[in-house]
Formats: sequence, structure tokens, C-alpha cells
Amino acid sequence: MIVDLTKIPTEGVHRQGCYEREILDFGDKDSVRADPEKSVWYDLHLWLVGDELVLAGQIGAGVLLVCARCMEEFRDEVNLLDYRLEVAIEDQVSIDLTERIREDILLALPWYPNCAASTVGNYQCTGLKAVDELADDNSRSAGDSGEHQSAGGSDVWSVLDGLSDPKN
Repeated sequence: MIVDLTKIPTEGVHRQGCYEREILDFGDKDSVRADPEKSVWYDLHLWLVGDELVLAGQIGAGVLLVCARCMEEFRDEVNLLDYRLEVAIEDQVSIDLTERIREDILLALPWYPNCAASTVGNYQCTGLKAVDELADDNSRSAGDSGEHQSAGGSDVWSVLDGLSDPKN
């Protein structure tokens, strides 16, 4: 979004629109892509305050992420609903805000995406099911009491005992 600072009235101006999803440019990352069905959008109010351009409103984008648990791709949205940005004017006539908006969307992406937490679809994470099954298997092998087996039987730590023995 290129803003012509000479055309902003004292009460500010409202800007609303979309970018092409290509502005996200995730590079060669396999874990995140721009959603081809949802573009990057903005709904902002802009005004000049002293030597700064102030933006307030909402921005968002559709993304395709890879779940950190099940490794399946899923749809999600990044929505910054209380977005605010202050940019120094520095004797400029116009300012391109595209890169700043792009960076803020990228910073809002989750570090460990989880498909079950998607705000767009109702995904059932198979990774969560595998974790639950593993926990059930471990509790069954430990016995009904949930304790490790006695010293006379094999327990879950016996596998590690061989690591300190140089003969094994």
C-alpha cells in the first residue's frame, strides 16, 4: 500500500483492500505457504500526527501451514485485529507500507502450528491421537497403578541402563 501523504486530511482517511498473496513470499519453506483461496487484506484508518503516519485497524492473511504434530497441511488465518503502526515521515511525500504489513503478518505466524487449533477448519490432528495412544501404551506397560514395574521385572528405564555399560 503506497500512501500519498499530501492527500491525507487532518481527520485522516480510511483505507480498505487486498494485496496479492505473493507479497508474503515465504521463499523455499515447506512448512508455510500463502493460501491460494484467501488473499492478504487490510482495513485501516490513517492519519498524520506530528512527524508520523499512524495506522490503526485490522490486517490479515490466509495461510497453509504444516502441523508440527501430524505433519499434515492445513488452512488457517492470521488476523491482527488490533493492528497499530507508527511510521516516521522524514520529509517524504509518499510511503510504501507493503513490506511493514508483510513483516507483521509473518511475525504473527505460530512457531509450532497445530491443525487442531485452526481458526478456519475443523481438523482432527492425528498427531494428538498418536500421543494419546503412546501414553495409553506406556500406562498399560507400567501396570494399573501407573508406577514403573518392580526391580525384579523389566521397567521402562532398563533400556537406558545399557548405555553406561561399555560392554553393551
